[in-house]
Amino acid sequence: MRREALVLMLALSGCAGPAGGAAAGPLASAPGSAGARPDWVAGGVGLYPASRYVTGVGEGDDRTPAEDRARAKVAAVFRTEIVARTSSVQEETAASRGDGPAQVTRAEGARQEVEATARKALVGVEIAEVWQDPDTRRVFALAALDRARAREALLSRLAAADAAAAPWLSRLAAADGRLARASAAGRLAALARGREPVLEDLRVVAPSERPGSTVDWPAASAAAERALSELVVTVALAGPAGEAATTGAVSGLAALHLQAAPAGAADPDLAVTGEASVAEGEPDRRNGPWKEARATATVTLADARTGKALRRFEVTDRQLSGQQPEAARRALAELGKKVAAGVKAAIEAQLAGE
Repeated sequence: MRREALVLMLALSGCAGPAGGAAAGPLASAPGSAGARPDWVAGGVGLYPASRYVTGVGEGDDRTPAEDRARAKVAAVFRTEIVARTSSVQEETAASRGDGPAQVTRAEGARQEVEATARKALVGVEIAEVWQDPDTRRVFALAALDRARAREALLSRLAAADAAAAPWLSRLAAADGRLARASAAGRLAALARGREPVLEDLRVVAPSERPGSTVDWPAASAAAERALSELVVTVALAGPAGEAATTGAVSGLAALHLQAAPAGAADPDLAVTGEASVAEGEPDRRNGPWKEARATATVTLADARTGKALRRFEVTDRQLSGQQPEAARRALAELGKKVAAGVKAAIEAQLAGE
């Protein structure tokens, strides 16, 4: 989903067709031709009424951007986030599973990003028609998603979630030990989270649909939450920035309805350990009068009984300010947020078996 990945998780393979039932050709009027202006360019329904299709019209200097924008318009009907952010910090993140090597990504420099994120990959959304204005040479594209086919695919995904949940409900009921119960609960929680966007999409595609289920999902989610809340997780992050990192780790646990236990707590299940530091940046004339501070944390999630490392990640934040203490304060604050997100993601991934 990395910004501009349009992700509609619909396992559709058929092409959209017009209301009359016959498949539309690949183009109403191929770019470069002087065909009549289709009514859909101005928002008319034409052969693709809203009762049967979700449609979007895109415009561009040539065909590719016009088609991409048309698909994005369909995605926007479901849910699109426009994220505009300005960043003047360097961010470095690294993550690994167990003791494996970390994969590092970096983004640095001042930048203005306007990102459109739609979680729809638009599988099943077809470019039904394309037309080029003979006067302006602008290209228009019509994307269409067949509601009936989308409904079938979404209901199939909900049924698959029900089937996948059944064995984990049995394991949750039979599990002996907090960690075993939490592992089953984590998988149930992941399935429940996965159902939500499918239900949201179904409400768009088929507003009157009231899907049944073989699983009592509210009860299953409540049971999973209880099992997760029983986990005992200790937190021990040392170093000059240990306090900020610890605060972040505790916040990450709280987001999962878990409470952090102090190091040395009796019979813990998981342990969050690591080192965190903050330091002045190296002199860099590109910073001008600004002072730089860089905060870094290396965090490990381990099985508290065996000591085996299960997940490990590293986060770094760099901040600039006119005063060194303020730069350090900002870097530590942002580091805490990143540690919180990392701890939450690590525990979720571990319990979900990812």
